[in-house]
Amino acid sequence: MKDNSEIRCNDKITISEKVGTTSVAVRYKLMAIVEQLGNYEGGHYVFQGRDDKSGSIFRCNDTSIVRKGVFTSANAYLLVYKRL
Repeated sequence: MKDNSEIRCNDKITISEKVGTTSVAVRYKLMAIVEQLGNYEGGHYVFQGRDDKSGSIFRCNDTSIVRKGVFTSANAYLLVYKRL
């Protein structure tokens, strides 16, 4: 069963990575979301991505490209983060 609850994704996350015997806090910035519309048997994929220079977020599908204010999705399939 697929959960279609809308989520607001964290724009930035910090993950503790172990380097040798030391833990280092590494920051990441959300750059894209791939959405899967439909069910597990089939559907359609939509891309939301951030322009690295302007910071603008766009939602792209087969028929349109729309500027958005924040990343949101009820159908997030894949989150793409960039290491800062």
